[in-house]
Amino acid sequence: MEQPTDLRALVDALREATDRLTDFQALPSPWLPPMDGRMRLDELPPIPEPEPGALPMVPYALLDFPHLQARRLAAIDFATFGHLYVIGAPRSGRTQVLRTIAGAAALTIPCSDLHIYGIDAAGGALGVLEALPHCGAIVSRHDAERLERLISRLAGELTIRQRLIAQHDCADVTELRDKLPKDRRPAHVVLMVDGWDALSNMLDDYDGGRLYAEFVRMLREGQGAGIHVIATSERLLLGGRLAAHNDRRLLLRQTDPSDYTLIGMPRNSVPSHVPPGRGWLAPGAIEAQIALLPSIAESSTATAMGAVEEEDTFAGDQSDQAEAMRDLGRRATIRDSNVPDVRRPFRINEMPTVIGFQEAHALVPQPLRKPFWALLGVGGDAVEPLGYDFESGGGSFMVAGPPRSGRTTTLAAMAVSLLMSGTHLIVITPRDSQLRKLAAHGLAHVFAEPDPAPEALVEALAAVQGKPAVVVVDDADLMLACAADTVLRQIATSGRDHGRGLLLSGLAESMSSLGWVGMARRSRRGLLLGPKSLGEGDLIGVRLSAEQVRTSLSPGRGWTAGDAGTAIAVQVPLTVLGG
Repeated sequence: MEQPTDLRALVDALREATDRLTDFQALPSPWLPPMDGRMRLDELPPIPEPEPGALPMVPYALLDFPHLQARRLAAIDFATFGHLYVIGAPRSGRTQVLRTIAGAAALTIPCSDLHIYGIDAAGGALGVLEALPHCGAIVSRHDAERLERLISRLAGELTIRQRLIAQHDCADVTELRDKLPKDRRPAHVVLMVDGWDALSNMLDDYDGGRLYAEFVRMLREGQGAGIHVIATSERLLLGGRLAAHNDRRLLLRQTDPSDYTLIGMPRNSVPSHVPPGRGWLAPGAIEAQIALLPSIAESSTATAMGAVEEEDTFAGDQSDQAEAMRDLGRRATIRDSNVPDVRRPFRINEMPTVIGFQEAHALVPQPLRKPFWALLGVGGDAVEPLGYDFESGGGSFMVAGPPRSGRTTTLAAMAVSLLMSGTHLIVITPRDSQLRKLAAHGLAHVFAEPDPAPEALVEALAAVQGKPAVVVVDDADLMLACAADTVLRQIATSGRDHGRGLLLSGLAESMSSLGWVGMARRSRRGLLLGPKSLGEGDLIGVRLSAEQVRTSLSPGRGWTAGDAGTAIAVQVPLTVLGG
């Protein structure tokens, strides 16, 4: 509300006097009318036609130039765009800036040329971007495992692009896109971060600051490789370590008016009322009004209700803007229906907390449903089936973890998938275990005694001579000095050459490097459930971070080794034998 002044009283009196004149005609205003806080994307000036082979510009705001008595379009040209920091107080329209840019980009650029990822460290309003075909993932800061996958994957993508640019003797991704055929051009990648203030400390503490360093590298080197960061902040991005890597900022309403001086605005030039979505672009301190996403509901509401306060329009009715984003997503999905999968954004899917065996096994591709291949669970960036092939792997697989972490359930899932593919099982259970219920299956031979005689084990192996078979040992830490040590040692060392595999489980700290268990450890393949120390990563051949050890895992969640020796999170399917 504007405060009453003598000047305002004089203006009101003059207006009242002129209204009484019958022959009065208003003169044209020497300045433009105030910018509309309800402006929509489709009300912005048209974008210019792009150069041949170039991407169209992405409109998102209207710029005001009072000294020129002109207003111009604010648009992102990815050929020259670097990064953008959006800084403002709560309810100043920060998240809406991200939504508007993402929605406008989806309208103008196909998902083959633009990929969007997001980190939601604010109130969760960024999740609606997943309705766009351009969006590969919106990750919450509370999902540390998924957040690490996203940042690590983007950092790896940056390295791949830098090598590709060097191989083709190009200066940046724009030159590279001009040189490559259309179906091989790398897409521009936009990482949107909502709430850097909350995310910053978490990244700085995670794994000794590794994720923070990778994020800074994307800011420092990403522009040339076509990777752009648009981050919102309440105040932290005004200065600090990240301020040196980007000078393009949009300042919305600030809690402290003196903050505007950091972009060259005198304090006496700051208006007393700054509506949501109104800000100033730096460098230049150019006033801008962020546009809202086009919405049929918004238009009809404005017609029926007349004037609505700007606070209610821009920052209050976010549900309508969310529905507008979903509508844009449906339209973009239809338009991009013919885009091949290889040109779409890679997915960083959320790991399920619980998944049933049948649901997980239904995802297994037909070529993997073969003898010796065991389903471990679902995991990886795409949360796809992961398993172990006893024939092509090291021949031995170890499941290690504390009590009630899901060791036996893991063995049950792997055992059932092996049986379904026609693999014979010889199961040793030194204590009561649900694996003893496998005896009801014709392809399984179960030893229920605590320490089977070596002759009995040899006899069981001879009965499946020439057939694929895997020996399963639950609670292997109880059989470190068992009578059948020599037989099990032979299976661990050379069983793969004779159509034999070894699957065992036990306490991580009890998995000795001696005897048959020590031989099984040499394959360096397995699953860690609830690791308690960094050294446990040696059991499966991976380097664990401190965060991966500190993070409390739910039963059935563990870590296995990827092709490059990195730790991959796995969710073991819930498997109840005889249920």
